[in-house]
This record gives sequence, C-alpha cells and structure tokens, in this order.
Amino acid sequence: MSDIEKKDTDKLDESEEITRSILDSSSDSGKFDSDTEETESETADSDAEGAEDGAQGSEESDENDNGRHTGRRSRLIAGIIVVAAIVVSLVLYGIFRTYTDYEDTKTVKITSESGTEYAEFQGNLIKYSRDGVSCTDFDGNVLWSDSFEMDAPNIASYGEYFMLYDKGGSLIEIMKKSGIVKKITTTAPIVEADIASKGTSAVLMTGAEGSSVSLYDVSGNILATGSLHISNTGYPISLALSGNGEDLMVSLLDIKDGTLKSTIEFYNFGSAGKKQKNNITGTFSYSDMVIPRVDYIAGNRPVAFGDSEIDVFSVGSKPEVFKKIFVKGNIKSVTMNETYFSVITTNPDSTLKKKKDELALYSATGRQLFSEKIDDTYLDFSLLSNNILYISDGKTISLYNTFGVKKVKLSFDNGISAVIPWDGSSNYIFIENGKLHKVKLK
Repeated sequence: MSDIEKKDTDKLDESEEITRSILDSSSDSGKFDSDTEETESETADSDAEGAEDGAQGSEESDENDNGRHTGRRSRLIAGIIVVAAIVVSLVLYGIFRTYTDYEDTKTVKITSESGTEYAEFQGNLIKYSRDGVSCTDFDGNVLWSDSFEMDAPNIASYGEYFMLYDKGGSLIEIMKKSGIVKKITTTAPIVEADIASKGTSAVLMTGAEGSSVSLYDVSGNILATGSLHISNTGYPISLALSGNGEDLMVSLLDIKDGTLKSTIEFYNFGSAGKKQKNNITGTFSYSDMVIPRVDYIAGNRPVAFGDSEIDVFSVGSKPEVFKKIFVKGNIKSVTMNETYFSVITTNPDSTLKKKKDELALYSATGRQLFSEKIDDTYLDFSLLSNNILYISDGKTISLYNTFGVKKVKLSFDNGISAVIPWDGSSNYIFIENGKLHKVKLK
C-alpha cells in the first residue's frame, strides 16, 4: 500500500470513528428520555412533600433538561458537519488529485502482430487485426480465437455482444464473452454496421445496385431489408441502431447543383413503425452541413454529430430535436460511452500564436460538463468505461476526468497501443510493445 493509500485509509478511519460517536450520541439520547421520566417522577414526589420545594425543584429540572438537550444536539450537529466536511474533502481530493508516474505491478507477454488493435469487452481484452480475433483475460491467458481475412476491420458493441465487420468488404462476426456466435456474409460492400442488446445487427451497404439497409437477428436471419434511393435522399454515410434493436437512424449526404444537404432518417421496426410508410418515423434536413456520425447514447437517445453542430434528439418512437449544440470551429473527433459524449474541435481564434484545440464533455441530454483548451496532439481519442477521456499520439497519453482535470500525462519510448481501466480508479492496463502491463498511477 502506498503512502497516499494509507492517508486515504486514515481519513476513512477518522470518518468511521466520528460516525460511531454520532451513533453513540443517538443511543445516549434514548437513555436520556428514560432519565427524564425518573426525574419527573422524583419531582412529583417532592411536590407531594411540599409545594414550595416542589416548584423550585421542577424549575431546576427543566433548566437541566434544556441544557442537556441543547448540549447533545449541538454535539450531534457538529459531528454531522465534520463528517460531511470529510466526505466532501475526500471527493474533492479524488477529483483534483493528479499523477506524474505509475507503478508497474505485473507484466505479461502477449502475442501481437503489426496492425493489431485492442478493445475492452466484458472484463477481457479483445485483440483483432486483418487476420483474426482473439480474447484474453488481463493475465494474458487466451480464452478463444478465430481466424479470418478482413481488409478494414471495424468494431461495434452493446451489452453482451461484440461485432467485427469488414468496412468495404462483406464479412461480419458476432461474438460474446464465450466466443464466436455467428458469421454473416452480406450481399454488398459494408459501409457501417451496428449491434443491439439481443445480438440484432443493422448493416448499411452500398454497391452497383444502390444502397440498402438490412437487419439481421443473432442467428444471421434477415429481419428486414430496404433500399435507400440516392436520387431522393442522398448517399448514406453513417448508421446507428438503438439498444433494443427497434430504432434505426441513417445519415445521408446529397450534393446537387453545388449545394450540399444532409438528411437524417429514423426508422422503427416495432409496432410504431408498422403504422408508417416504409417504417420511417422521422426525417430531418440540414443545409450546408455534413453529418458524418450518428449514434444512440445510453442505448435509446439519438445523437447526430455535424461538422459544427450536435443535435440531441428525444427518446421515443417519434423523434424530435431535444437540444441543438453549436460549437465554435469544426468538430475534429467524437467519442462516447453509455453516459457521456465528447468532442474535440478546432479553435477558430486565429489571434492565438499556438492554436489550441477545444475538448468538451457533455451529458447524455446535451448539458456541457466542461470545455478546456488542450495542447495534446493525438491519433487516438476515446471515452473509457470508467468515464476517463483518453488522448494519445501513440507515444504520449493524457487522461482527463469528467471535470476537465488532466489526471496524468505519460510518455512511452516504445509507444503505447491501448489503455484500459481495471480494478479501481487509478489502476489501468497498458498495452505496450507486445506486453500487457498492470499499473497503478502514482
């Protein structure tokens, strides 16, 4: 245990002692009621012996009662204030505490080839490349693996399902923590794909015959399919599937006569969509804007990311714009998890000698939680499962919390491939040069 850990434990021990003293005070308060009854009984006996002495004794007893009650109440309130102050201090300490280094608690070798990517899934590590995928625990033990050929492997996950798909190709692999569930081969090149909680997958495809969207169940059976008529709506560039697998949103780009227009179409494949033509439950158009990414945050709230605008939609089968967020500059990168979404934007202030990008974090409903200018260069930008923002250029990483505090900045001579949180707020997995490091920030 480090010195800092010991200090934290001491504070918690002090808090526990104060809490115990408050409970003891409460217990004593119960005993006081019994003592009062005895005092009042004795006073009554004294009244029977003599009215003048009884009245005098009653007045003295009332004064003692008030004094004892006031004293105990003051001590109780003081104890509560002290406990609250300690709790707040510990919370603030955790928020604003920063680190400068890390302790390597365990290192294991892992096999990896050039171009290997990593992802956290269900408490394990997914490794994937153009040649295959494998799942290992955080001790480096291989749980399962599978070989394939993909030119551009991409991932999507939700709940207990994980998806790998070949962008521009036709292969999809659906998997769970226990291994491969199903392989699907599409009829046209894949633009984008997404997966829902029951393993339902949505696939956006485009080919010589045009663009289409297909919905598959976990066994690979087609649930629904439909064509997207480019002449009417534009070229599809992004797709997202809701957590329950019923709602779908597609972003389309159309350029006619030098005019740029984006359209978002919403589909519902449940009871609400059956009442609508082609299952379309909503259409939204945007002039002079590209919307390269759409997604569902928290599984059910649609979000559309334009080049300079973010639209957060209402939850339900009939979507409406819930909140519009206009950003300064242009959105360069987007990341999200089930709780938050974050963007990095260019800084439009040309007067700055060193232009700094802007990092902003938002709640699922679009409330801005912080906005900070950053000087980090980056190739990788993600929101980790512990709600820490990870920025990396391949050799240097920065970690920010949800208050915009840069918790640590570290450099690695041999480069770093991935950072994954595990077992506590300051414990991480670092994947570096064919090695898995379990580390603790310090």
